[in-house]
Amino acid sequence: LDELVKIKMIKIEEDDEIRLLSIAKVCCWFYLSPFDVSAWSKSFYFLNKNKLLSVEGLAFALASSRTCIRDYCNQQELSDLKEIEYKIPSGLKQKYEPTKGHLKHASVLYALLPGQKVPRSLYSTSMQWKSDIERIGAAIKSIDSMSGHWEIEDQIDKISLAISQGVSFGSE
Repeated sequence: LDELVKIKMIKIEEDDEIRLLSIAKVCCWFYLSPFDVSAWSKSFYFLNKNKLLSVEGLAFALASSRTCIRDYCNQQELSDLKEIEYKIPSGLKQKYEPTKGHLKHASVLYALLPGQKVPRSLYSTSMQWKSDIERIGAAIKSIDSMSGHWEIEDQIDKISLAISQGVSFGSE
C-alpha cells in the first residue's frame, strides 16, 4: 500500500479507510498497471510544463512506463536501435537516465510515429504498441481530463492513429 500512496493512486484516511484517487480509477477502467499510469502522468505533465511536446518527447513519455523501463533488450535489439537513430531531447536528458528498455521502446515509438519501418528484431515490440496504443491513448486522455489539463487530446488521437495504422504523425 505504501507504494500506491507514494505514486498517488490511493489515500489512506485517518480512520484507515482507503480512498481510490482519480488516477487510480484510470488504471481500473483500462486495466493498466498503476505504476505505468503514474509514470505517464508525470511524463506528460513534464512535457507540457517544459513545452517538449515533440515527436521525440512524446515517444520518450510513452516509453517512460515501468513496464518499458524494465523491459529486456538483447544484443541484436541494441544493435538495431542504432538504425532508428533516436535522439533524446536535451530537456529530457536532465530529467531521465534512460534504461536500455526505455530506449528500446522510445526508439520503436520514434520510428512508428513518422511511419518508418522498424528493424526486424524490434518487430514484436512495435506490434505490442500497435495493438495497445488506443487503450493507452484513451487512458492518457482520461488522466488529462481528470487532473492533467495538458490539452493534448488531439495529439494523443494523432499518435494513436500514427502508431496503430502506420500513418505519419504531424504535430500541427
